[in-house]
Amino acid sequence: MDGIFYSIKPRDLLKTSNRTLVERVAALWDRHVAVEQDYMERDNVILEDVGHWLKQNAWTDDTGFFMKLRLDPSYKHQQRVQESARKVVQGFLDLFPGRKNVYYENREALDGGTETITVVVETGSYSIGD
Repeated sequence: MDGIFYSIKPRDLLKTSNRTLVERVAALWDRHVAVEQDYMERDNVILEDVGHWLKQNAWTDDTGFFMKLRLDPSYKHQQRVQESARKVVQGFLDLFPGRKNVYYENREALDGGTETITVVVETGSYSIGD
């Protein structure tokens, strides 16, 4: 997938906007994965990474956010786990109602694969020309 991925690291959580993003992503797991407060199921959909995204083009920079997740290999075949992952992805997209574009890598893994699914939400584009 094109672009540069900037993962949110612990020191980045000192910035309110990064902390807010991580809290909203964590809330997606509360809502869609840890069903009925069963936190043992929280790891059925595994968050691999989350952060900022940048794609540098000839005359513009596209910016946004990304999330990488995967299904637990032991539970990937279960319909409820696949549905939870789909809801998490949709919930991530819903965090950005004014998004410009959405890009996926390995989207088919939501159907029971073991690959990491990457979701990129483009939220802005800026001219870098003179």
